[in-house]
Amino acid sequence: MVSMKKICSIDKMGRIVIPVSIRKAISADIGDQLELSLENDILIVKKAISTCVFCNRADDNMRLVNGKYICSECLNSLKD
Repeated sequence: MVSMKKICSIDKMGRIVIPVSIRKAISADIGDQLELSLENDILIVKKAISTCVFCNRADDNMRLVNGKYICSECLNSLKD
């Protein structure tokens, strides 16, 4: 695990820019979803992992259907 520290400012709209070095460290690309959580006074930002709406498994071949992720196995079973 790489340890990094960057200082960012919050703009008038409440947004922050995540520096490229941190985005690269978590393999985050434009359009990726991030999970934000708060533990005591610590904001944790991590790349969200998409899981199947039916079986809750993560799959490299997830399909987005009507805003929900479905794994290949569940998608195949729906086709039957």
